[in-house]
Amino acid sequence: MPKAAAPRPAEWANRRDRHKPFDLGELNRVVRDHAYIDLEAARRRRGNPLMRVGAALMFWVAALGTCGPLFAAGVFVSGGGYRKFSEDFSAGFEVQCIYIGSILASVAVLYFLLPWLRSSHRQWSGTLVAMSAAVAVTTVILLFLIYTSSAEIYPRIPMVIPVWITLALSITAIVADYRLHTTAKPPEVAMEDLSDDDIEVLRASRRQALRIFRTQGLVGYGEFTDLDKSPL
Repeated sequence: MPKAAAPRPAEWANRRDRHKPFDLGELNRVVRDHAYIDLEAARRRRGNPLMRVGAALMFWVAALGTCGPLFAAGVFVSGGGYRKFSEDFSAGFEVQCIYIGSILASVAVLYFLLPWLRSSHRQWSGTLVAMSAAVAVTTVILLFLIYTSSAEIYPRIPMVIPVWITLALSITAIVADYRLHTTAKPPEVAMEDLSDDDIEVLRASRRQALRIFRTQGLVGYGEFTDLDKSPL
């Protein structure tokens, strides 16, 4: 498995050996190594009002979207794909759920893939691969359910089109991560030249990693605030 030359702080915190004691200096170095990428993305968002408003909403849509194929599979099975558990479900409703689940899953993949592709220094992203792989696996399960259901009740063509598109998109994201990532570190950022807004972007990135360390028990709740306010 490739390793990022400048990993995202939160991703690095998740993969770091939990038996090693917490080192703020080590975390700060990771934040500074990834600073160029974080600031590049933040400045792009600032230049687009729509991105600023929709950033938080899109995050939750993407988070829910990873479960889209599972949601569709659950509705399909319980709604009559194999057994008719409820008369409230119709074949039309199940088809709609498959489209909704596939669209949400595709949005989840694109949420992580597009910013990564736009970055001028694409680092290996374990998050992109893991999320895309999860979508691909659940999409394959959904395809299996569709192809083994009654073809008379559930015509194949309208149902499998969005599912195949989602599967192709998730595989494309995985291949892109493997083929297009760089092994070089991004340029160093002069911390003394950063604005207050830029510093806050890096603090937010470090805060995500600190929260992970807190859940791992490496950072206490009482010291979290002091560490969060400490210089970079």
